[in-house]
Amino acid sequence: MRDFIVKYWLEFVFTGAITVLSIAIKNIVTVLKKEMTDQACIRHGVQAILRDRIIQAYNQYTEKGYCAIHDRDNLSNLYLQYHTLGANGVIDGLVEEIFKLPVINELGKTTDRSWGTDCGEREVVNGGDIKTDNQTI
Repeated sequence: MRDFIVKYWLEFVFTGAITVLSIAIKNIVTVLKKEMTDQACIRHGVQAILRDRIIQAYNQYTEKGYCAIHDRDNLSNLYLQYHTLGANGVIDGLVEEIFKLPVINELGKTTDRSWGTDCGEREVVNGGDIKTDNQTI
């Protein structure tokens, strides 16, 4: 028996090492697959939250008829992150419509950012109406 062990000891060592490595690799692959699945779920969850927030913003700003400049910047950032996560085209149209709305600055004056020109003397009155040239919109 001793001669057999001495003669084949290297094969025993390699067989044991390969067995241990195979088990370790299998465990690592299992953990990585779970982490990748978890990461995909988190990515889809964040994308769903961003989509919901953009839709809420669309409903809010189209109802008002204008968008504050800081809200537009925030929406632009939300849209960028949404697109980075692999967005679909549904939200593109909503964001385009929001970006066409007049933009209200801190002084209550409106600048039409979609055309890049000043819309003149407009101001927000009555909690959301836009007043221009003595007419309330």
